[in-house]
Amino acid sequence: MQVKAEFTIADETALRRLFDDQTPLAAQKCLSALDAHATAFIRRAPFVCLGTQDMAGRADVSPRGDPAGFVQVLDPQTLAIPDRPCNNRLVTDPDLLAGMRVNDRLPKLAILVEVSEVFLHCAKAFRRSGLWDPSRFQDRKAFPSLSQMILEQAGRAPAESEVPHLDADLEVEYQRTMY
Repeated sequence: MQVKAEFTIADETALRRLFDDQTPLAAQKCLSALDAHATAFIRRAPFVCLGTQDMAGRADVSPRGDPAGFVQVLDPQTLAIPDRPCNNRLVTDPDLLAGMRVNDRLPKLAILVEVSEVFLHCAKAFRRSGLWDPSRFQDRKAFPSLSQMILEQAGRAPAESEVPHLDADLEVEYQRTMY
């Protein structure tokens, strides 16, 4: 489908015409550093999505997960995220990495994130999606396995009899490389 140019939002001015002005409270909630609430939230989180962009503008969002508290708050402007196997991305300070040990396994690296803006977001998207509602969970069997999808994306359609073996091998690799 081709979208007509007159229906394309090409700049901030055009976007702002579509919405009411920001409320004073929405503007006030944007902080330049982590406060007690943001810090407490981060320290309880077992999962984070890390969004990055390279110099060419190519974006990536990478999921990261460990036991709650795995993202360390070093100060109100700096977070450290352990880089586990398969991430491979930037700091190797042994004192910092020692605090990120899980089941006697240290990350090889930690990613430092400089905080320039922080705000708590509403939960509407999570509530609308039913993300934590078991009655809304999708049937996993209705979707191909990770092994099958990757092979097909790489141009190699696996034989149906091959997929269970590939999935089992992947599970063994998870057990070997995870803690």
